[in-house]
Amino acid sequence: MKTIDIEYAIIGAGTAGLGAYSKISRKTDSLVMIQDGPYGTTCARVGCMPSKLLITAADYAHHIDASEFFGVKTGGTVDGPKVLERLRRERTDRFVARNLSYVARIPAHHKIEGRARVIGPGHLIVGEDIEVKAKKVILACGSRPVISEVFQPVMSRVLTRVC
Repeated sequence: MKTIDIEYAIIGAGTAGLGAYSKISRKTDSLVMIQDGPYGTTCARVGCMPSKLLITAADYAHHIDASEFFGVKTGGTVDGPKVLERLRRERTDRFVARNLSYVARIPAHHKIEGRARVIGPGHLIVGEDIEVKAKKVILACGSRPVISEVFQPVMSRVLTRVC
C-alpha cells in the first residue's frame, strides 16, 4: 500500500473542494485532493447552472403567454427538446469544460481518484491501495440524490442526474 503524508487532504473536487484547493495551494504544496467520480462539479453538471438555463427558458415562455395582456400579440411556442439540447450543449461545452480546464492545470501529485474512507483521525484509505495521513482533513464531498421508486415511471424526465 502506498502511503502519503501531507498537511491537507481535501475530500471532494466539487465547488467547495476546488475552492479549498485554490486557497490552500497558494500557501503549501503539502496537499492532495481526493475525488470519487467525474470532475466538473454538481453545480456545473446538473445543479445551479443548468437549472438557471431552464428557469430563463420558462421565463421567456411566460412572457409569450402574458404578452397579449400588454397589447403585444405573439404566436410563439416552446420546443422542449431544443431547450434541453441547448442546456446540454451549454453545460458540456461551457460550464463543465471550464471546471475541467481548471482541474487539468492542477498538478497530478495533488490529485487522487477514488473513494476515501476515514479510518481514524487524519487517517484515510483511498480505494484499496492508498493510505493518506493528513494533519487536516477537509470534507467537501457534497451529496447524491436518492430518488424514490415511485418516480420510476417518469425517470427519463428526472433531471437530478448527469443528463
